[in-house]
Amino acid sequence: MPIKVGKKFGGIDGVDFVDSSIPNFTYYHYLSGITVSHDERNNYFESIQFLYKSIYDHQNNIKSEIHGNYRYKSHNTQTYILDNDERIYKVQGQITNMLHTEVDNSKYRRTWIRGIQFFTTKGRKIPSYKEEDDDETFFEQYNGYTLGYVSGRSYRNIDQLKFYWYRTETEK
Repeated sequence: MPIKVGKKFGGIDGVDFVDSSIPNFTYYHYLSGITVSHDERNNYFESIQFLYKSIYDHQNNIKSEIHGNYRYKSHNTQTYILDNDERIYKVQGQITNMLHTEVDNSKYRRTWIRGIQFFTTKGRKIPSYKEEDDDETFFEQYNGYTLGYVSGRSYRNIDQLKFYWYRTETEK
């Protein structure tokens, strides 16, 4: 199964994660669910957790770590589970770039993923989010490929995401 490595979206802060390094993750696992925590006050998502299922075992999911800031109670959490024959074929999101002030009054520019949406082969868009005019929009899609797994960087937010796509049909 050929893998197409996508682009890096977002900033450079946070700690690296690679979901394919989860214990028991194999070449046959694919992204099968998503749990998202959304901060309604600030209109961005705080954390994301990915669920993976093997094409040979439709009963048991492997969960990634929770990526991002999940420690506060100000969020609304939603879980989306894909059907066994459903895959993600496109990802769209928004990147924000804001000036931050530290405790010592030093300032630096920080970039992170503010919103994300996954498009499935069954016509679902999960989760939905409100677009912000001042954010940069990104999307990634490869004909004949569906989303296998994710890597990136996270700490307070989802700082960066990178997608790994599995070939599912002959490219046109």
